Amino acid sequence: MAEQRNDRREDPIHALDTDYEDAGQPALEDTTEDFVVPGDEPVAMGEFGTTGTEKEAGEPLDIALSREEPDIWNRAPGTEGDAEADPVAGRLVAEDRGSRPDHEDQLVAEDEGVDSGGFSAEEQAVHEREEP
Repeated sequence: MAEQRNDRREDPIHALDTDYEDAGQPALEDTTEDFVVPGDEPVAMGEFGTTGTEKEAGEPLDIALSREEPDIWNRAPGTEGDAEADPVAGRLVAEDRGSRPDHEDQLVAEDEGVDSGGFSAEEQAVHEREEP
């Protein structure tokens, strides 16, 4: 049988019995103490105001206005600038507004219109389309 020789040199940094502080490495249980905790607000690195000097000086108005986007949530569909949008179906409401049991064979309702746009997800999915 061949003898196994253990002539390998010992590695002081990776030795199992080496103290972490003696090897110049932090202890494993303390690794999270040195991490920086991210802030609550997202920061875009290319935006104005990421350095302390820029924050103190304030953002020039022309840069702030160049990032502005128009509010389109309060525009009715089909108005200016919204030419390719599908016409949205209005809210259909039963004649008796659902206050009495319905005994008719036909479903009858009136179109209430857009009704200030507070649609549910199901109502937003309904669109008018022309029959071919």
